[in-house]
Amino acid sequence: MKRLTVLVLLMAAAAHAQEPISFTGFVDAAYIWNRNRPSNHENFIPGTGTTGKRGNELSLNLAQLQWSRATSEKEPIGFTFSPDTAGDVSM
Repeated sequence: MKRLTVLVLLMAAAAHAQEPISFTGFVDAAYIWNRNRPSNHENFIPGTGTTGKRGNELSLNLAQLQWSRATSEKEPIGFTFSPDTAGDVSM
């Protein structure tokens, strides 16, 4: 609920701002192919860990969105809001 409240406040402040808001983001995803085609999709012995733990699947490693507004003479307050999410990385 706090995240939603912060997002609403940022968007309301941005609606009254003179400076433009920039939107950026990225996605880091991978498809790990395993020729052996294990039935449980596990690539490695349990406990060894890697970012490509499961084979023959699309995996999300990291995704991020960013909203920001620079400061100026007229608008001395800016902001940067960068929520992100990551897949399970066990090492």
